[in-house]
Amino acid sequence: MPRPSRALEYLAKLRGAWPKLGRVPSYAELAKLWNLKSKASVARAVGGLIDAGYLSKRGGALAPGPGFFAVPVVEGVPAGLPVAGGEDAPYDLDVASWLVGKPSGTALVKVKGLSMRDAGILPGDVLAVEKGREPREGDVVVAEVDGAWTVKRYARDRRGAYLQAANPDFQDIRTAGEIRVFGVAVSVMRKLK
Repeated sequence: MPRPSRALEYLAKLRGAWPKLGRVPSYAELAKLWNLKSKASVARAVGGLIDAGYLSKRGGALAPGPGFFAVPVVEGVPAGLPVAGGEDAPYDLDVASWLVGKPSGTALVKVKGLSMRDAGILPGDVLAVEKGREPREGDVVVAEVDGAWTVKRYARDRRGAYLQAANPDFQDIRTAGEIRVFGVAVSVMRKLK
């Protein structure tokens, strides 16, 4: 197993390669990436990252482990007046599992339009949507109404279920037909830059 500092260096290089490759590099690519000369050195480094939960093996191929996408979390940073804070993160957070609770039952949906603006959902945001989940009143849902798809809040009143916009410039959607809920939004992602 590589030294902890070396293992973190290898992990950082792996994470850096991920966006370009979209996969974990092969052993030969890892040797080049990590500047290692022998297959045994690569195998030891990979074994250490597997043991630490950063990598896993699936069908003989290397794959991201549960900690691969984890990033440090610094808690309690106020959005108001500045306060002194530490630089040490108390724990790592696996972003993928935090945003997507059930990967096999989740779809990502890119938002268009401003009808959910006041709920903090803007054009270009990506919703993680749990498919087939039964909506509760107030849930943000992706639904099909009269053959068209929309993102709205699920609501009910004495007249039945309807889809509620979160922007006064848009009307709520009521239909004599069926509202087919595709899934319930469980998180929203937005790139700032």
